[in-house]
Amino acid sequence: MVFRCDRDECADTVESDRRANLFELLPDDHGAHGKFDGRAHAFSTQMCISKNPKLLALARLAFIGALIGAFRQRRRNLKAPITPTACKSGAS
Repeated sequence: MVFRCDRDECADTVESDRRANLFELLPDDHGAHGKFDGRAHAFSTQMCISKNPKLLALARLAFIGALIGAFRQRRRNLKAPITPTACKSGAS
């Protein structure tokens, strides 16, 4: 299956005499900066998770353990015997 796109992803035009850096660096090029640089973030949760799958697995196990502990504690509280209290009435 072949997908074709009739137009560019970005509608900006590029000058035909623009210098390109396909085979060598441009002398004044200072890295990958462009018009989307202002929207970039220094930290990405998605990147952190994809680079550390063991950390995600550990977090899942911790969450499941906390759920099991909460359910066990709730079950213990429901099974606790109710102690009768002395009836306090004004008439003796």
